[in-house]
Amino acid sequence: MRLRLFLFLPFTIPFALSVFAACGGDDAAPQPAADASALTCEAGKLDCNLVAGDGCESESKSDVNNCGACGVVCEGSTCENGKCLASGCGLPNRFECNAQPADGCETDISTSATSCGHCGHACAAGKTCADSTCTEDVLADDIQEPFGIALSADRVFFTKRDGKVGSVDKDGKTKPVFHFIDRNTPRAIAVDATYMYWLDEGDVESIGMVLRAKLDGTCEPATPCPVVLAETQNKPRALAIDATDVYWINSASGLGDATISKTPVAGGATTVLATKLLRPHSIKVDATHVYYSLENGGVYRMKKDGTESALLTAGTGVKGIDVDEGGVFYASNGRVYRTPKTGAKTPDLIASIASPVAVKADTAHVYFTVYNEVRRALRDGSCKNEGPCAQPIGKGRVSGIVDDVSNLATDGTYIYWANVYGKSIVRVEK
Repeated sequence: MRLRLFLFLPFTIPFALSVFAACGGDDAAPQPAADASALTCEAGKLDCNLVAGDGCESESKSDVNNCGACGVVCEGSTCENGKCLASGCGLPNRFECNAQPADGCETDISTSATSCGHCGHACAAGKTCADSTCTEDVLADDIQEPFGIALSADRVFFTKRDGKVGSVDKDGKTKPVFHFIDRNTPRAIAVDATYMYWLDEGDVESIGMVLRAKLDGTCEPATPCPVVLAETQNKPRALAIDATDVYWINSASGLGDATISKTPVAGGATTVLATKLLRPHSIKVDATHVYYSLENGGVYRMKKDGTESALLTAGTGVKGIDVDEGGVFYASNGRVYRTPKTGAKTPDLIASIASPVAVKADTAHVYFTVYNEVRRALRDGSCKNEGPCAQPIGKGRVSGIVDDVSNLATDGTYIYWANVYGKSIVRVEK
């Protein structure tokens, strides 16, 4: 791999120096651009073309023409985390991670604790790297078929299919606490700063419920606990919350009978937002809209009052979705895509991988489950195929073609998931 540094000649020396002062490394403090607009770029962004109108246009973590700094070009390779990632090493698991061509493909990403599975993906102190994944932290063990998972500031909340709702410290140093037991079939769970909300699927049609309790498992005085926000629901499974309402999918039993409903987090009347849905899978919300997937239809959105329902993008085998300011990320028939929230253009291909299910995005990557693995890819789609940026970063405990990994949750440092058949709640460095 050759690394070229362009100086964008002709320059005067003072002007060249001002450009490179503006294009600091990915970890540098925000710097103003060297033009009259005096732009200030956040970490990970660069103003390399000095055009005020397009702002800080370069993503320094993934831009192959400005990888880590303005003018650093990755020839025949990709840019990940501000470093050129060699594509022509020709040896299994060997990659050029230190941007020093003289020492060749120096890193074995299958065993390197500083570049585990990906260049720059460091395992925590004391952790090792094996098979391209860091040693995982097992937060809770012997948890019978955990399913839903959600994060508060300091705890991981989870549901168990045997009727329990529990939580454990994020570092796993204390034993898990079970807040509720004998609850039929708890499914999805979500939390805010004060409460946990979860769906109880029930054991027959039309006895499912939407429930609420404080994060410590208590409820307000003289109030039945947990609080029933909605009852007589038909197999509720997927859940989302905002500051005022709880939204969920009733998957129902008959084809084409599923619905989407909402109810206030404080309690009140249930509103049905959509009916006659065929095989809905996931639901997310942002400030103005509800987004949901139909396995044999695609990704849809509607306003939070149920009006203006629209298809964003058609697809088959559509399962997990996630939504942030950058768009809607979704899994569909061996692919992970991103589409604008308006559905205004052809979706961007993020990764090609067999049978992705759950999807979770952060500012740099998209994480997704594949059978018994958790994988990640760059969110800008600069690496579209299996390889160094779609390798597993975590694994379930049951090997083979089995959906051992269920749901995903992230914070600034870790990604968390439930090993369904491996009976555990785990985390690993992102």
